[in-house]
Amino acid sequence: MKTRLFTKVTVVFALSMLFFSCEDDDTDPSISSKGNCVLNTTVISSNNSSYATYSQTLDLKNTSSIYNNNSATEVEPTSSMVSIPYNGSIYNDKYMDSSVEKWDIDEEGSLIKARSISFLDLGYHCMPYFWNESVAFIGGPSTLKIAIFNPSTMQRTGFIDMTAYSMVGSVTNFPEAGDKIIVESPSEIIIRDNYMYIAMYYYDAAGTFEPRTNECTIIVVDLNEVDPNSSDNSNAIIKKITDKRGSYTGSWASGYGSSFMILDENNDIYLLCHNMWAQAGSVTNLPACILRICSGETDFDNDYYFDLEALVDNNPVIGLEYSGNGKFFAAVQNPDAIDTSNPYSVYLDPIYQWYQYDLYNKTATILNETFTKGSADSKCLFEDGYAYVPMSTTNESYIMKVDLLSLKSEKLFTTKGSPVLFKLK
Repeated sequence: MKTRLFTKVTVVFALSMLFFSCEDDDTDPSISSKGNCVLNTTVISSNNSSYATYSQTLDLKNTSSIYNNNSATEVEPTSSMVSIPYNGSIYNDKYMDSSVEKWDIDEEGSLIKARSISFLDLGYHCMPYFWNESVAFIGGPSTLKIAIFNPSTMQRTGFIDMTAYSMVGSVTNFPEAGDKIIVESPSEIIIRDNYMYIAMYYYDAAGTFEPRTNECTIIVVDLNEVDPNSSDNSNAIIKKITDKRGSYTGSWASGYGSSFMILDENNDIYLLCHNMWAQAGSVTNLPACILRICSGETDFDNDYYFDLEALVDNNPVIGLEYSGNGKFFAAVQNPDAIDTSNPYSVYLDPIYQWYQYDLYNKTATILNETFTKGSADSKCLFEDGYAYVPMSTTNESYIMKVDLLSLKSEKLFTTKGSPVLFKLK
């Protein structure tokens, strides 16, 4: 019998997101005297009903022992959001109200809101992907189109129409006979060699997010054929590819800005198939795994498959925080720690432990024994041989500094609210 875990638990994944990375760069005169890192902290109410996000600049080489929000700017007072640094600005993706805001940093380190774009027509959209200074892409479930906008001027310019590939109404008989796709949505975008790869998720309804397919699906677009000012661009779509070895990929702005589609030093794309943020494994009967699209190819690599759960007692795994040289950080769940009486336990309770995985050698090493909210707080910064990892335990929130070679860790500073560090340039 199908278990419907999703109605409350998976709605909250839509409320569990944010941002990116950080450090000091003395060669860039545009960076403020306070440093070119930004610390975002998100304060969440005990019942997950309200959020408030604060931003402040800092210098990683000269940090305090604690960061409260007294001198920070409140950039979002009511709901969850994601921050993405690009070209010296911060783009706050407020997916809960379908908008993206551009924020700049002045010489004093203060954050100033510059412009905003509404994407209400897209609905609950994925994170934007910045191709260059004048072209960025973003998509959502309300219409099977990828919107194009100019991140410098913050003006919308066109679309990539994917409606010819629509699956809405298709009977998939998954997970039960007669089940069909009700909603389809881009969940993440990555670009390599002028090809855009759009991860798709097909599900039953916006309130439950239960999957209606049991495979990983990507739509491939030739950007050489895209006119940013056209409202069509349907001719730029070259194909749809699927792989039945893994469930769907795409971060949908989860973990405060994590990406589940990354590019390594060999120009290979790796994708995390994560079973609806580790919640639909019992539905798909597939483990969290990594698939690959090799450099120069537009199809899945049938010779590569990495079962992440097999190395950690078959426990659910979430995260693809890539540090380089084939290594990435992921959070491993302890299912026994879930509070079954609390539908938000997966996101609000510390039931995950951080591991370092190796894409090439297919190994896993635990970082330390501390449990954290790895599903909600997962965006890491990697800088100068160290990882800056967000930690939210039962008693405190802090940034953990990890030596990437020895994996020795230390508490760098504590915060008021769930922390994310990112670098402006």
